[in-house]
Amino acid sequence: MEVDAVEGLCPGQEVTIQIDSRELLKGGWTFFILPLIVFIVGAAVAPDLTRILGIRLRADLASIVVGGLFLGLAFLGIFVRARSAKYQKKLTPRIVDFK
Repeated sequence: MEVDAVEGLCPGQEVTIQIDSRELLKGGWTFFILPLIVFIVGAAVAPDLTRILGIRLRADLASIVVGGLFLGLAFLGIFVRARSAKYQKKLTPRIVDFK
């Protein structure tokens, strides 16, 4: 695990690190639960969406395709957010004590 250096810290010393638990839980929710919800919504609206767009697909196939498309877009959004410096700083562990 990489952490920012602390003044007075030498190689081989034992350290205590801390990660913000709220941010860790929010990150887990974002990565696991949000894509599932987005997939279910995409699958649910797929038959109506394809009919409105004039695309002729069976309802079950449309649900798979549109749900998968929504899922891919959700993961793309998560990837872009995770690459931002602000978000990475929130999840960076810090040294709080060393001996």
